[in-house]
Amino acid sequence: MKLLDALVLLEFLSGEEEKAERIKAFLDELEQKNERLFVPEEVVIELVYFLEHGYGWEREEVARLVERLLSDELFTVELKPFVEEALKLYGQGKGTFLDCLKAVKARRAGIKEVVTLNERMSKLGLKVINPLKREA
Repeated sequence: MKLLDALVLLEFLSGEEEKAERIKAFLDELEQKNERLFVPEEVVIELVYFLEHGYGWEREEVARLVERLLSDELFTVELKPFVEEALKLYGQGKGTFLDCLKAVKARRAGIKEVVTLNERMSKLGLKVINPLKREA
């Protein structure tokens, strides 16, 4: 198994045909050898962020791409069930992918409250505790 960096996926999706073809050939070669690529959750977070904010992709497009990544046997995605659940929330427009992932991890750990300045976290099923809005 090899670690996959987000930059490889971003270059593959950049629209530069020559680079995309070379990366595809490399990935096909790995697949033929039954090798796998380890995709840490940080790579998924980075990929989602740059596709949405750097490449201007719509949330639905990003979600579909990550779903394909999750279902492809070439890729072993770290914390896959967490990423899948976060992706559903993200696809529903409940928050950034990173916030969705944090909320999923919190809920799975039995945590129901979040100390944050980000009021939007309440959309993710957590009670928001804003330290700036508390009585002194």
